[in-house]
Amino acid sequence: MLVQLREVPHAHRWWAFGIFLLATIAVLSLIRLGPAPVQLPGGFDKYEHFAAYAVLAGYFGLLVRGCKTIALSACLLVAFGILIEFAQAYGGVRSGEWRDVLANSAGVALGSFLALRGGDQWWRRMRALTSVNQV
Repeated sequence: MLVQLREVPHAHRWWAFGIFLLATIAVLSLIRLGPAPVQLPGGFDKYEHFAAYAVLAGYFGLLVRGCKTIALSACLLVAFGILIEFAQAYGGVRSGEWRDVLANSAGVALGSFLALRGGDQWWRRMRALTSVNQV
């Protein structure tokens, strides 16, 4: 089986929150935002792209099991980032940049790697914490 989902408590809530994260990133990426309250150095937004997509990849990587499924999740997130950049480029409100795609993809790589390396341990800790709190 190509897609392996983790057995997690309240899985539908975890997946719904993940969809909410994707929708939030899509909306914030496509609307016109006002001027930034603080001027940051040029290129700082690439760090924001990197961090956002690392969090997304790590999050979804924790919901699936296995190297192939995490790789599929990573590919879908990279495609999502590319789609957002195309929408920005042709939407007229914001501008899409290939450097954003690179930052997004690098973030996906890091988040996927961390989920692959520590996903099982994270869920074991979560189960241990919830079992202690239920006693």
